Amino acid sequence: MRTVRLSILMVLVVAILAACGAKETKVKNDNPGPDTTAAGDGTTTAQETQPAADPESVKSYLKEANLTNGDIYLDGSIVHVNIVGLTAEITSGFEKKFDPSTFRLHDVRFSIEELTHAQDALHDHEFYKKLNLYSSSIDVINNQVTITMPDDAADKVEEIEKVVNKDLIDYDFVALGEPHIVGSIAEVDAKSKRILVHEDGEENPNLWFSFNEYSKLTREDGGNLSFSEFKKGQRVKAWTTGMIQDSFPAQGTARKVILLAE
Repeated sequence: MRTVRLSILMVLVVAILAACGAKETKVKNDNPGPDTTAAGDGTTTAQETQPAADPESVKSYLKEANLTNGDIYLDGSIVHVNIVGLTAEITSGFEKKFDPSTFRLHDVRFSIEELTHAQDALHDHEFYKKLNLYSSSIDVINNQVTITMPDDAADKVEEIEKVVNKDLIDYDFVALGEPHIVGSIAEVDAKSKRILVHEDGEENPNLWFSFNEYSKLTREDGGNLSFSEFKKGQRVKAWTTGMIQDSFPAQGTARKVILLAE
């Protein structure tokens, strides 16, 4: 009986050792081949790597797919694309074309052509001169045209909205605030209707102020003032419309000039 038990024990030991010897050993591959995925027919195919989105390739795809779009912009390494009438189908097309982690799509109302046309209309109707607009710019993130103008010209917006869709515009009304310059008049150019101001603390006269029909001229006590009353040596404080030409001396248009008491 003992002999039989020993025989069974020996058989078990041999079986265990055989099982251990058959264990698979994995070898690290420092140079793996392309990733593969199982195809429907049981074969394997290399998994395609989608390219990262970049502005130029996105522009080409928008044109190729005939997609109406606002504009595109970068935020870090992410390409943001404004699409007019964004749908799930359009999103799917982008995800097949580009690595989804490299772009973001946004549904917007206006195309870049509409935004550009609106900005051009401001120039065509001479609103910068007629309404004293300071500037305009296309805000690609908010899909609007931003118009910067003095806050005391807010009643002029109706004229703008007769030619430009009001939903497309964002107004930036600028308060008067602190004067841009305080100093003395160094020169009066009556022919060109402008004055050169020497700012306090500067070595040389540094800013030419020209005037338009919206420029406000007053005395320190609030009394009216005309350009013909300006004389060399008078002290003034002045505000520009915000747009200054980078020259020496610099050049800008006066929003308001106050003649200080002597």
